[in-house]
Amino acid sequence: MNPAQTSKPWLGKFLLLAALWGSSFLFMRLAGQEFGALPTAGLRVVIAALFLLPWLLWRGLRRQLAANWKKVFFIGLSSAWAIMACLLACLSYGISASFTKTVTFVVPVFALLYGMVFLQETISLWMLLCAAIIVCGTALSAKLIRLRP
Repeated sequence: MNPAQTSKPWLGKFLLLAALWGSSFLFMRLAGQEFGALPTAGLRVVIAALFLLPWLLWRGLRRQLAANWKKVFFIGLSSAWAIMACLLACLSYGISASFTKTVTFVVPVFALLYGMVFLQETISLWMLLCAAIIVCGTALSAKLIRLRP
């Protein structure tokens, strides 16, 4: 089968997620200047919950959510996501949205390291090569290194 003819039903969702995720950095930059870093982080989490709740209900997860709402609420408040939202809002307060985005470029590298350290996952040479490309690309994007013209 020709790869160009292969169906990719996830591609539209992927592009929508990328567009929404990218716009969140602009939101944090603008809202952070207006409201401050911590209220902006809280607003980001509330907006995400308002969009996620109808989706969970549409997927038929009402009973699971009702039975576990305290756990979900606690995890949401105490997890790294809440901490990440606060730190990212603080970071975006002082720099451009495009530069803040470079922080997320290295997320897959840390996921790889955490998987290796905490989950004892096997890391392939391909994964290490991809991680090296990400680190180099991020360094170039953040202007930590420059290529000669």
